[in-house]
Amino acid sequence: MELPGQVVAWAVSDHALLKELLTDARVSKDPRRHWPAWINGEITPEWPLFTWVAVTNMFTAYGSDHRRLRKLVSTAFTARATETLRPRIERMTADLLDGLAATPQGQVVDLREEYCYPIPIQVICELFGVNDEGTRKELRRLVDSIFNTAAAPEEVAATFQGMHTVLSDLVALKRREPGDDMTSVLIAAREEDGTRLTEAELVDTLLLVISAGHETTVNLLDNAIHALLTHPDQLELVGRAGPPGTT
Repeated sequence: MELPGQVVAWAVSDHALLKELLTDARVSKDPRRHWPAWINGEITPEWPLFTWVAVTNMFTAYGSDHRRLRKLVSTAFTARATETLRPRIERMTADLLDGLAATPQGQVVDLREEYCYPIPIQVICELFGVNDEGTRKELRRLVDSIFNTAAAPEEVAATFQGMHTVLSDLVALKRREPGDDMTSVLIAAREEDGTRLTEAELVDTLLLVISAGHETTVNLLDNAIHALLTHPDQLELVGRAGPPGTT
């Protein structure tokens, strides 16, 4: 298949072959190890998928580097940290639902735009410790651009630079003023020998959370709500009556 920018790639659709590739020690997601065009500098920031490939985090890490990053990053994902976020997530969800409920009778509502889309980026901002409203809006704008598959090369390059600027500024702020948030935890995380995440690994790990946690969650909410609305019996079970024998 041909990706944007006339980059030729393989789409692996055979389950057995896919499993073989994923378990082969010679195969990785790190372009610096196995992609000649990347190594030779032929892939530039204007390439639409550059942001997804250029990162230095668990997504592209290989072997011992992946194990090291996973161990350090795991300190930010604890049951306690998740539970701490619950009241704020429930509040923002309730506010969005109240907004939908206030819609005049008969007016069409874009559920994706008004409910499914705002939740993930708001939660990510809470998770990262982004308190400044201007920074939240800029992060939302950049995320919109990242997932815009029709973006021009100039926009792709500007978005890549803008995202790294916002996240680098956030890391610098949390170094000066650490808080009870994921960014501060990642900065403080260290191995037994004192090894910490590098600056690039910090920024790109935050970017990984955005890329893995935003669009996927939007689509999960979209599809789950659509499935329930088109299967009234299931909606009755989970949203109204509950399973038999429950109150």
